[in-house]
Amino acid sequence: RRNGHRRGAATRRWHLPVFSMSTRSVGRARLRDAKEVADFCGEKLKLELRGSREQRMATLLQAAHVLTPHTNLAFARKRYSWARPRAVHEASARLTLPNTVDEIKREFGAQRVDLTHLHTFTIDDVSTQDMDDAISFERSRDGFSLGIHISDVASLLPLNSVLEQEALRRGTSIYAPERTANMLPDTLAENLFSLREGQLRLTMSCLIELNQRLEISKAAIVPSIIKVARRYNYAEVDEMLYKADSELHTLYNISSGLEAIRIENGAFRAGKREIIVGPSPDGGLRLVEIDENSPARSTVSELMVLANRVLADYGARHRLPLIYRGQTAPDPSEHSESAHDIPEGPAQDYSMRSRLKKSFTSVTPARHASLALDAYIQATSPIRRYADIVNQRQLLAHLAGQTPPHSAEDLEKIIEALSEPLAVAQSISKESKRFWLLRYIEHLQSKNELLTGVVLRTDLRHPLVEIRELVMPTLAKIEVPVKPGDVLQFRIQRVDARNDILRLEVVQKLSA
Repeated sequence: RRNGHRRGAATRRWHLPVFSMSTRSVGRARLRDAKEVADFCGEKLKLELRGSREQRMATLLQAAHVLTPHTNLAFARKRYSWARPRAVHEASARLTLPNTVDEIKREFGAQRVDLTHLHTFTIDDVSTQDMDDAISFERSRDGFSLGIHISDVASLLPLNSVLEQEALRRGTSIYAPERTANMLPDTLAENLFSLREGQLRLTMSCLIELNQRLEISKAAIVPSIIKVARRYNYAEVDEMLYKADSELHTLYNISSGLEAIRIENGAFRAGKREIIVGPSPDGGLRLVEIDENSPARSTVSELMVLANRVLADYGARHRLPLIYRGQTAPDPSEHSESAHDIPEGPAQDYSMRSRLKKSFTSVTPARHASLALDAYIQATSPIRRYADIVNQRQLLAHLAGQTPPHSAEDLEKIIEALSEPLAVAQSISKESKRFWLLRYIEHLQSKNELLTGVVLRTDLRHPLVEIRELVMPTLAKIEVPVKPGDVLQFRIQRVDARNDILRLEVVQKLSA
């Protein structure tokens, strides 16, 4: 339809060919049909369609103003569905939380502990809406009292309900630079389940006593009620931590000490920076640098490791079937070149990270090498990870003296069911990040700017380099001899974000 967006505007109807499905492969038929539809419409619109089926269809949809030249197609490629069944929306609308502590206890059990007297706070990105963990701490006679309070999604989400099936189907939330795809409906993920400032919320709290040597002297897990007193973002916490007398400085020292103990026991840590490029409100591009080792981020990360460790130890001690995470220690014999032979910087960090084995899931406790822990689970992000909801449900049932709802065999099936949606989510996240990075490189090419790259590895068909300006790994055709750690300057020969094309030409070698 042309000009049909205005009431009363003239419209033009086309009769598209009707395609009947035979017993042949549905996948092949869909590809053939897509090409025929694109060609038919392109001919009617007098468009010159070139390239692959995807490129031809994208050109057609762009002409129809469905897409723009800057539309990220990662979600479409993976056939990600934004729509949710009506039953899911209806079920989410029915979920509510009473307005007083007494009413909450009457509905969710008198054993739920009232912790609203604690000064709890959240620390997240400034744009985060799904806050699923909060922190409290104070000095005690023998050391420190820590509280890590996790949104109690499991108690609000009925077992085997349409909402839980929706969470299982999606597996996880997806955070793309231009938008967030929440695992659960936004009204739940960003409101009822989110630990919002000044609101009563159901939580599962890890209450941990640390002595002066930062050893755990006592730990308890309780279903609880909290009211977040303050919301912080990472930037303002970093600024506060530069002042030695800030209220959060003690917490930073505690987390740093806990991490140091893990590193002494064999834990792995490497520098990690990330540049996120995304659309800005004015139609341009914005760059956000994320330093995972910044004081605020490392503080929160270490406290979540501590909470997950306490929860895993509880599960291991009581032989609970949980979705544990493990990681085998790297085998030194598999790598002839030592990371210490490579200059410090991105190449050495990459070499050290590449030695790590991929983590795995298990229904029984397993050693996690890079964390230096004998048992570990993920349970601190139930708003965005379905596996965390499962672990939370298992733990809360045992704490209430009930049989956990899932057996080890059930958990194996859940792990298998999660494999595909988690792979899809990971692929969309990776493609989306690269798309926007390439969009920024298109901007740099228009200004004839050069790029600097550090060689990460040379054992592939083309060397893998990290573009310094964007902390972006990419393959580059390099004619001159190079080794890991070499720094090169590149000219942008060709870049096409839509079709994931980046070709670089070496201008000069800056260092070796």
